[in-house]
Formats: sequence, C-alpha cells, structure tokens
Amino acid sequence: MKKAFPELISFDNDLGLDANDQVAEDGYACAKWLVYESGIDLQNLKFNVHSANPVASQQIQGLLDNYIKHLKSQ
Repeated sequence: MKKAFPELISFDNDLGLDANDQVAEDGYACAKWLVYESGIDLQNLKFNVHSANPVASQQIQGLLDNYIKHLKSQ
C-alpha cells in the first residue's frame, strides 16, 4: 500500500481542545514533527500558514521555509 501525502498543508497554530478536553498540540508542533521526526522528503512541500497568532505564524513559516531551503541546497 502506497502512502499518500497531501498536495497542500494549511497550518493553523491554536487548534483548540483534543478528544479529552485537553489543549491540543499546536500547529508549530506539527511543523516540528514534519521537519525533525517524520522522515518525509519535504523538498516539494506546498503549505500556507493562516494562524491569527502572529508569533506562531512566523515560527511555522520560518521553520518550514528554512528547512526546505536547506534541503534544496544539498
């Protein structure tokens, strides 16, 4: 079975509560997982960041932009 990857990922940061009414992991945690743990080739990742949280938006955007730039420079 071939694993599929979405064509586009749209990142929000503040994701509300999980199924146990606990604060869910945020979008920045998701971006960090993709970069540091997923093992997925992100060179051609298409994404946008739509969080109303300006600090988190910059963190997500910066992490992904810099990582993709790094991958393409190798």
